[in-house]
Amino acid sequence: MNFRIFLNEKGVTLVELLAILALLGTIIALFSTAIYQGIGGKDKVTTTNSMQQNGNVIINAFREDYNQKTNGISTQDTFTLCSNVGLEHVDKVIVNNHEVTMIEGCSTEEYRIDEKLNLELVFSKGDEQLILHTLLDGKESLSLAFEVEPEDDIDKGDPDDYEPGDTHPSWDKYICDFYGNTSFKQSQMGSWNACDPTTIHEGNAWFLNNFSIHEIKLFVDYNLFADKDFTLHEKSTVNVGESALMEGGLTFTPGTMKVGKNLKVQGSTILHNNAKLEIGENALFESPLTVTNGEVITNRNLEAKKEVRIENNGVIHVGGNAHFFEKVQFNGRSNLTIDGNATFEGNLHFQEISQIVVGGDAHIKGNTGPEWGAGQMCVYGDATFDQTIYKNLKQVETDACFQPAGHHIYIVNK
Repeated sequence: MNFRIFLNEKGVTLVELLAILALLGTIIALFSTAIYQGIGGKDKVTTTNSMQQNGNVIINAFREDYNQKTNGISTQDTFTLCSNVGLEHVDKVIVNNHEVTMIEGCSTEEYRIDEKLNLELVFSKGDEQLILHTLLDGKESLSLAFEVEPEDDIDKGDPDDYEPGDTHPSWDKYICDFYGNTSFKQSQMGSWNACDPTTIHEGNAWFLNNFSIHEIKLFVDYNLFADKDFTLHEKSTVNVGESALMEGGLTFTPGTMKVGKNLKVQGSTILHNNAKLEIGENALFESPLTVTNGEVITNRNLEAKKEVRIENNGVIHVGGNAHFFEKVQFNGRSNLTIDGNATFEGNLHFQEISQIVVGGDAHIKGNTGPEWGAGQMCVYGDATFDQTIYKNLKQVETDACFQPAGHHIYIVNK
């Protein structure tokens, strides 16, 4: 059997070797470029993240300083904007489109305490640059002055300054913590689509649609805004660090809400079934207020523009002055306590062992009734009645308030 063996005895030519080496050089160059770009990209992301984190810390420092100086306590009309965090990595501080000179962490320019500040920080490191901006809109727009008519239009700030929020963006993901100003389009928060608790850190919460909360706790570090109706169901808790503006109605069925500073409700407010609403400073109700077996506590002043009804062991406690513009009616062992002065523009109706206690002066401009009803009113200051009082509504001067026995108005001797 014959075998043929074919051999290439010529080997590799110099041209072929050079071609191979050139090809290998090209491949190595491509891989080197990719590796370099990958490392450079990672460094770029790391640098950007570092500047972002540093910028957020500085912005929070400016915001805290701004809030402290515009909270209405200071007697100064102007202030300088300061940061207690070092600004050595900040190239520019821009306020209201004007670059500001900073000396020892504070601006050389002064600003009015009611002035909104568009703050912009410019950072750079190597070839990378980062610009962060925020609106310091303060909380002055939420302050309620009870000697004058509060402004109807309360500014929530720039909508572009709010990040969209969703507690349950996908079937397998829940978000428990939000940072900065956050707006919500969802209509409900409950154990099925939200964490307990859900928290908005260092920012406002803005609810754009009708909203209800069920059996969870919601914490908002700054202000809460609700464009439409806001409802708290059983075992739900809302805690607002600063102020709350409710443009729709506010309903408790039941539930608990605590507002650190001021509350303004433009729609109807309804509390029942042991619901509780606590306001750290002032409360303004522009529509009817109904408290049925519930409790409203405000540590300073209260204004009610429309009718107020307190029924079935309902309680309202005002730490300062109270001003009621329309009828006020108490039934079923309900209680109204006002530590300061009280003004009733409309009719005052209390019966069924209901009790009204005014620590200061009381001025009742409307009718007081009914003639028979087993309730009592106790005034520690001067009591002024513009209308004739029913003869069976006995005014009694005394040294202390008594439990209801008949239908009396007690004037406590000073």
